[in-house]
Amino acid sequence: MPGGIVEYSMDSTSWSAVKLLQTHFADALILVGGAEKTEQAGFAATISKKPLACIGSFGGAAYKLNKVLSPNPWDYQDHLPNDWMQLQVPFDNRVLDLAFEKAGIEGAPKLMIIHGRSTDRNVLKDYLLRYVNRVIVLADEFDPTQPIPIKFERAASSVDGAIALVTPDDVGRITEDSESETQRARENVWVEVGWFWGRRGRSKLLLLTKGDVNIPSDLGNVEHYSYTESPEQPHKEIQKFLDRLRSASDR
Repeated sequence: MPGGIVEYSMDSTSWSAVKLLQTHFADALILVGGAEKTEQAGFAATISKKPLACIGSFGGAAYKLNKVLSPNPWDYQDHLPNDWMQLQVPFDNRVLDLAFEKAGIEGAPKLMIIHGRSTDRNVLKDYLLRYVNRVIVLADEFDPTQPIPIKFERAASSVDGAIALVTPDDVGRITEDSESETQRARENVWVEVGWFWGRRGRSKLLLLTKGDVNIPSDLGNVEHYSYTESPEQPHKEIQKFLDRLRSASDR
């Protein structure tokens, strides 16, 4: 759970189960040295597609895991496929920085753009990269072997906040009322907005609506601003959102 400590009572002799439970509830794992149970936690992270960094500078399980994962046998964390062995060198700040980057917790804020079909996402990404370290656009995260929901959950769990582009990609209306047709965002946008709101919190989510696109009534209290031509238009509001994320990451 992001920002929380969860305590569970377990049989102290079941350390394998403890490691697996810790892995299950973690957003990301950084392994340093370690023995058999640490190695089990590392493999559990790869199976569950959780961000993982193994600092092998001190030997142990982390060193062994880097050697196993360096050929990238399961296309695991394919955005940094050549960096595993760079975590085997003598420990210094560069190794630590790379471990944070691989685990998806380096720098703040790191953002995700939730989007439909509009190419406004490219404009927004270029804009945001002037102010933040990384911007994840799911359409750019190519992985043909991974289902989209899993890819989304993995990316959304690693970022500091999300901006949803609510663009008029579809139309809809009440079945009995042919006059009620409105412009709407793609269904996937609302599914992903709901996931992010529920899992990461409303304060980490911002909606940018284009034109007169409809917002479901249940989401009316989520912070949102409109634009007509470019998603850069609500510049001041976006900057306030980024400042809030920076403040949260500094605490």
